[in-house]
Amino acid sequence: MQNLNAILEEAVQHHQAGRLRDAEQGYRSVLARAPEQPDALNLLGVLTAATGRAQEARELLEAAAGLRPGDPNIHYNLGKLLTLAGDWAAAATSYGASLAIQPGNPHAQAGRGGALSRLGQAEEAEACYRAALQTAPDHPGLLTELGTVLLSQGALGFAEEALRRALALRPDFGPAHFILGNLLKTVGRLAEAEAAYGTALAQGHDPAAAHLELGDCCQRLDRFENAVGHYKQALALNERAFPQVLSKLTAAPRGRFSLRLGQMKKDLACLLR
Repeated sequence: MQNLNAILEEAVQHHQAGRLRDAEQGYRSVLARAPEQPDALNLLGVLTAATGRAQEARELLEAAAGLRPGDPNIHYNLGKLLTLAGDWAAAATSYGASLAIQPGNPHAQAGRGGALSRLGQAEEAEACYRAALQTAPDHPGLLTELGTVLLSQGALGFAEEALRRALALRPDFGPAHFILGNLLKTVGRLAEAEAAYGTALAQGHDPAAAHLELGDCCQRLDRFENAVGHYKQALALNERAFPQVLSKLTAAPRGRFSLRLGQMKKDLACLLR
């Protein structure tokens, strides 16, 4: 009979090769004989998370973390799962536990920063992103997240600097173009914002949101027909965007829009029928 280490090693090899059914069978075989084997619990947790079984994955990873609290990878894996579940407070705690053991992990710093940002703790999130950038200074994603959290704090100059740096490193990075569009729209640089959103759309970043913001830019630039076209595209891609479209239309300044606003709302509403 194979010993547990051999079974676990074979399961890991299956996992790495993408043979998930065989890997799961191996992990469960180990746990049938040793229910508190933390490596098997951790790896089965990662596997079940990847295959859409979030609740089971959480139970497995929490059990592994309880049995081996000094393993930063287990806490990190649990943090990733909790992030996907939208449990931001618990995710921040798990990432924090990982960082307490392994402070230099930029992935855990970034994960914690994202969770703290969702919790409205912008300054703490900024500190996490800056710590991650100490290890990975040329990471476009981290720079974009830093720019996002700086924008939320009103530090517009620093935010733009971070976003421009991200785009200098990776000109085709759609998320950075999109957040830069948000910043430029905030300061009234509408033509530049429109160009940034257009690039984000061309790079395939969240097309519904990009069309929504392009519509808003065109609306503010008094280009009614272009605005309508983008709003229709946004709704065709995501009908749940209708309240946002309606909100933008309602906030439109009166003027030449006022005579056509009611008809525009009716036209857009027809798309949802």
